[in-house]
Amino acid sequence: MLSRFHIKEHAKGSVYTHLFSCFGVVALASALPVIASYFASYQIFQNTNFLSTSFDFVRFEKDMGIYMLIYLAVIILNMPFQYCMMRYFFALSGTATDTPCPVKVFISGFENIGTLLKGTLAVTLIQLLSAVGIFVGYYPVFLAFCMAPYYIMLDSKITVWQALKKSRELMRGHKMEAFRILLEFILIRLAATLFSNVGLVIFALIMEMMSLAMLYTAIAIIFVRLDMAKKTAESTPSH
Repeated sequence: MLSRFHIKEHAKGSVYTHLFSCFGVVALASALPVIASYFASYQIFQNTNFLSTSFDFVRFEKDMGIYMLIYLAVIILNMPFQYCMMRYFFALSGTATDTPCPVKVFISGFENIGTLLKGTLAVTLIQLLSAVGIFVGYYPVFLAFCMAPYYIMLDSKITVWQALKKSRELMRGHKMEAFRILLEFILIRLAATLFSNVGLVIFALIMEMMSLAMLYTAIAIIFVRLDMAKKTAESTPSH
């Protein structure tokens, strides 16, 4: 049984005591998609006069398709940064509040190319599976496979398929528990989107960065506790 209160407080405490490093990591991991999103939005909406009688819908549709493909390519190229972000918050989850967890922990994820490629592939597959599984619910599918990158971090010899399988086995019967723990951080991210839409961009950005940091720290803590409980259960002789 996961302790909802202790995991959330652990995640919040870890982020609050390493706030600037967390903001730096989230900024590095999110910069490419944000820039691409704003560029595409600017090109589509600022350079198009929808009220003009000479508005060319065919050209607009073509341009929008091109910008969407560019944005998708940027998202894929950003996956290594997403893996390294998960790696940073995994390290943060086990770091004492009075011990530094610098941004170089995030950067060091790029040093081992083999592990980086595996982790990137795992993160990409998780996003694809979650997107496909949106018909049955995004988060149930995401939570089933989101622990795979941690297995790759701990064992560089494991395959991506094995990591995804181990994640699904680990989360069996615990997805609803995990969702309840993460719900607060998910709702903060949704609130940040609403604040951004009404013009409070800076406030929304701070909320988004903090909630994302807490979300991934909490996921890492959940992994550690479930993995430890599973290993304990497996090592205990049955009577």
